Amino acid sequence: MAASPFIDTNILLYAGSNAAADAPKKRIAFALLAELDFCLSSQVVQEYLSNALGKKALGIFHRTN
Repeated sequence: MAASPFIDTNILLYAGSNAAADAPKKRIAFALLAELDFCLSSQVVQEYLSNALGKKALGIFHRTN
């Protein structure tokens, strides 16, 4: 039985990024997520949320405090 590939936080961040500078990386990351049967760890999910909420330049989420 083959193991599923493990997806790193950066792939998730690039796939969701709305920053113009990330457009080429976004296309690649999105294609990987669409084509692969992948695995995530809870650490990757936590890192994704932390970065997506904290980095406004990504345009994924932003805090409204």
